[in-house]
Amino acid sequence: MFKGDAFMNHIYKLPVEVNVDTIRNINQEWIFLFNNNHYYCDSITFDFSDVNFIRPSGLAVVAALMKYVKNRNCYAEYYLKEAINKNVCSYMERMDFYSQFKIIKDTINRQENSGLCELKEVIDANTAYIVVSQLSDVIKSQINISDGTLNAITHTLGEIIDNIFHHSNSPINGIVCAQTYRHAIEVEIAIADCGIGVYESLKNTPNYNYIVNDAEALKLCVGKKITSKPFTNAGEGLFVAKRIITQNQGKMNIISGSSMYKISNIEDDIIKYPYWQGTIVNMVFNLDVPVNIKDIFDSEFPEDAVHDDFDEVFD
Repeated sequence: MFKGDAFMNHIYKLPVEVNVDTIRNINQEWIFLFNNNHYYCDSITFDFSDVNFIRPSGLAVVAALMKYVKNRNCYAEYYLKEAINKNVCSYMERMDFYSQFKIIKDTINRQENSGLCELKEVIDANTAYIVVSQLSDVIKSQINISDGTLNAITHTLGEIIDNIFHHSNSPINGIVCAQTYRHAIEVEIAIADCGIGVYESLKNTPNYNYIVNDAEALKLCVGKKITSKPFTNAGEGLFVAKRIITQNQGKMNIISGSSMYKISNIEDDIIKYPYWQGTIVNMVFNLDVPVNIKDIFDSEFPEDAVHDDFDEVFD
């Protein structure tokens, strides 16, 4: 496909609704293969023309993919074909999608307490802290949520976002965004990178070198204190997130390599994914469903229940 098609124009066509589920129907593996093998082509176009609705998970994934393609420098030209639906264009502008690629658009009126966390690039611990603080502020400004639940979600997000710069080795760092939906009383948070992925990160660690594929790695990564770098990361983010999601009837998707782990209060399921180089974490919290955070920590970390790491959760 690639060598024989040299100097052709590649098109990445986006579906009518862009989210973590619909994007898996697009074969992205060719983009990663093309770029990793340093083939060269005239152009690539990311075509949004048919998009009528886009969720944070879709926005974060496409932004990460576009940054990855640009970073690899395998195309002479990079194009973006905008959505015909002007509401989609306005939403993308409001979420700072265009500014991620230095595309100048008309200035829009920013609303405080809008329930949005615009696309952010996570580079290091400082930017991670800023992003997590904004996510916490967005949730608190939109929903009447207990301090314990908010602090637990914030603590969990901090752990997950820390994975980007501690484990991923992503050439484009990591992309995070979020949105609250008042009608559904939920918040969706999306995190994406184009790094080495969960399997590669874990299998090179002596404690986990027995795993053989992406599916096994995803099942393992939601376990208690699972981390490839125990001195820099506690390995509790995905573990606690899964338990919060289960209690409050939310859902979480973790994608890495050729597998997708779907988690809800009903069932967990590993399904085949076309391919994603790196890791995607998409979480939807139902913030009107009570969660007993203390019970989660007391039952899962009885010896650590008063550990300094968790003090903020119960303040």
